[in-house]
Amino acid sequence: MKCIKCGKDLAEGAKFCLNCGAKVVDLAAIRSEIPAEAPKAEIPEVPNTVIPEEIPNAEIPEAPKAAFCPKCGTPLAPGQKFCLKCGASADGAAKAPRSAGNGINKKWFIIGGCALLAVILAVVLIVVIAGGGVGKNGASSPEAVGKACFNTQLDGDVEGYYGLFCTPILRDQSDMDEDATREDMIKYLAEKNASMSSISEMLKYGVSVDIKDVEAETGYEISSHMFYNFTEEERAKVEDTAKVVVTMEYSMSGFSQTDTQTVYCVKMDGKWFLLDD
Repeated sequence: MKCIKCGKDLAEGAKFCLNCGAKVVDLAAIRSEIPAEAPKAEIPEVPNTVIPEEIPNAEIPEAPKAAFCPKCGTPLAPGQKFCLKCGASADGAAKAPRSAGNGINKKWFIIGGCALLAVILAVVLIVVIAGGGVGKNGASSPEAVGKACFNTQLDGDVEGYYGLFCTPILRDQSDMDEDATREDMIKYLAEKNASMSSISEMLKYGVSVDIKDVEAETGYEISSHMFYNFTEEERAKVEDTAKVVVTMEYSMSGFSQTDTQTVYCVKMDGKWFLLDD
């Protein structure tokens, strides 16, 4: 047996190497203590998992179909047999029975509507006769002239606009002689100024214009230079003068602004006319 450290031969029964002093290790005795084969650990068997070839689909109950009236299309509640809006049957076979009072209510509704219409027509007639009338020969009040001055522009009524002016102003603007009629001058100016006002331009850009108030002050002293184009005969026909203030509201995209416009009127032959442009 040899020393495992220096390789020298060892004496039989020696505990230490005489050459290097290393402790003698009996390798043969160590090997005899090691078992020939270590026992294997037992691994339990795992049962096979069975995977079904097809997974059944879950049954989803169908939602009830929405029902609509066959006549007017109003949605119907489940079990509803007649439409509450038009009275038609849910299956379109018959109409719901009408209450005995429906005919009476409808009759009184018609009578009330006719009475209301008659009242409105009467009021309009009174306004026209008493001071609200507007035409191509002026108007019956200065307030009507002031309001129509802007309404005709909003409506694009060019002839109606020039029909508000007194004859001397029409003659001055049209450059016609004294023999020309009002109708001829109005027609000429309407054709010449077919697209007439800045108000019409604002409407094109989505501006909304609303007349809120009209106030007139009759007997107002107007400067004499505004009558420069009147003849002596026309000056003698002037019965009254007025200053008219029109309050207007301009609105666009949720924003609004209030402004006032002033016009001057003259009364001749029982009618009120615009004196300035």
